[in-house]
Amino acid sequence: LKPGSLLGPMGMCVDRHDRLFVADCGSDRVQIFSREGDFLWCSPTKPDSAAGFWFQSPTAMAADDQGLVYVASDHCVQVF
Repeated sequence: LKPGSLLGPMGMCVDRHDRLFVADCGSDRVQIFSREGDFLWCSPTKPDSAAGFWFQSPTAMAADDQGLVYVASDHCVQVF
């Protein structure tokens, strides 16, 4: 699946910089898009020691005013 493509979006949120974060449960990743809809970034789809994190079946997201993003995935919540 190419970056920017979605396979099963479940949740999303917008951060204080107007970036859209999408929890894509079907592809086990989080993707970030600009306000205009341009693809910016996606998380690793498998354990990655360099990144230090990965998401398995992310389903919900929230962003706070400090710039942190909370991702609920596979019975846990990760913060980045």
